[in-house]
Amino acid sequence: KVTDNSGLSATKSTTITVNPQVVIVPMHVADIAMSLTLNKNGQARANAGVKVVDNQGRLVPGATVTGRWSGLVSGTASGVTGSTGVVSFASGTTRNRGTFTFTVTGVTLNGYQYDATLNTESSDSISR
Repeated sequence: KVTDNSGLSATKSTTITVNPQVVIVPMHVADIAMSLTLNKNGQARANAGVKVVDNQGRLVPGATVTGRWSGLVSGTASGVTGSTGVVSFASGTTRNRGTFTFTVTGVTLNGYQYDATLNTESSDSISR
C-alpha cells in the first residue's frame, strides 16, 4: 500500500519468488600419480591417477576429467573420478624408450568450478 502527500492511496499485490542461492565450489587437481606397466612383449604403458579435491581439500567424486598424452604416445582421454576423488588413465603401449606425459585439460562437475590456478600440478611425466 502506498499513500501520497495528499492522502490518496493505492494497493497492489505481487508475487515474489525466492530461489535458493547457488553456491559454486572451486575444485582443482591435487595430484597426478604416474606409474609404468611393462608387458611380456617388452611394451610399456604409462598410468596416470588424477586426484581432484575442492577448496577445502575434500575429495570430489563424480567429476569428469579430460586430458592428453604426449611424448612417447599421443591421444586424448576422459574419465570420471570415483569415491576416492581419483580417476585413472592408461596410455597406449610402445616399445620405445623416452617419456610419457599426461596433462589435465579440464575438470567439470555441476555445482563446482574448475580453477586450474589452484592445481598442485597440471601435468606429470614418467620415463622408461
